[in-house]
Amino acid sequence: MNINPRQYRYYDDVGQHLHTLDGKPLIGTSTATKVISKPLTWWASGLAVKALAPGWEKPLDKRKKWTVEEIEKHQASRKSGVEAIKHRILNSSDNEIVSLLDKAYRAHTETLKEAAEEGTDMHAELEGYVKLCIENYKGTPQPGLVGDSKPVYISSEWATANVKRFLASEGHCYSERLWTGGITDCIAELKDGKLIIIDFKSSREAYISQFIQAAGYDIEVAENGILDANGKLLLKLERPIEGYAIFPFGAVEVEPQFRHDTEALRKGFEAAVALHQLINVEN
Repeated sequence: MNINPRQYRYYDDVGQHLHTLDGKPLIGTSTATKVISKPLTWWASGLAVKALAPGWEKPLDKRKKWTVEEIEKHQASRKSGVEAIKHRILNSSDNEIVSLLDKAYRAHTETLKEAAEEGTDMHAELEGYVKLCIENYKGTPQPGLVGDSKPVYISSEWATANVKRFLASEGHCYSERLWTGGITDCIAELKDGKLIIIDFKSSREAYISQFIQAAGYDIEVAENGILDANGKLLLKLERPIEGYAIFPFGAVEVEPQFRHDTEALRKGFEAAVALHQLINVEN
């Protein structure tokens, strides 16, 4: 295999997750998309309230029809939350109440940390599955096995029905033009012949920022191919990517969400990079 003219390297010896080109740091693909906020405000406030009042439940969604039993159960849970917070406040010292408020304030960040750790494990399991298919079965998806984790089982079930072959797993890529670098979870060829980028997420739904992140990988792969961590060229795609799939493994019913408006999403990534540079410019 050829060595890329510009020297890409990825460093993660002490958890720095650093992509470089000719020794200079690149903007991380996921970092660039952090300028796009996710609709998590209500989720974060709900975690804070639950930290104060265990058992509390958010108001019922009025768009859905609920049974009398569901409404009564929900009301009982909310009332138990009220009783819990009254009891805690009446039987706590000032310092204990301050500590409780601090816990509520940090509730969303603690949950995010836990989700990040779970996401790391999930990615490792899925990477293992996809690489097994590539290295041992020429990319052909294999059925799940007894004992596989839920993410691997769901992915394998979907892949055996829809994917012709996996082409890359945890592939490094970069764009000199945008000065970005990243690692795409998976590239696959579907049974209908389309090439897609697949990204595995621990979120409860697929967000627009995640599709824009996938578009960033698309730009980078099209520009310089798939590399290893030391910059060795592993794969150049013969055809353009035609779609992006996000697997939100935090959803109640997990199934991939697709977007095929790749040109618009690539423009979105370019805009995100520009905003990131504007926000982080050194004065």
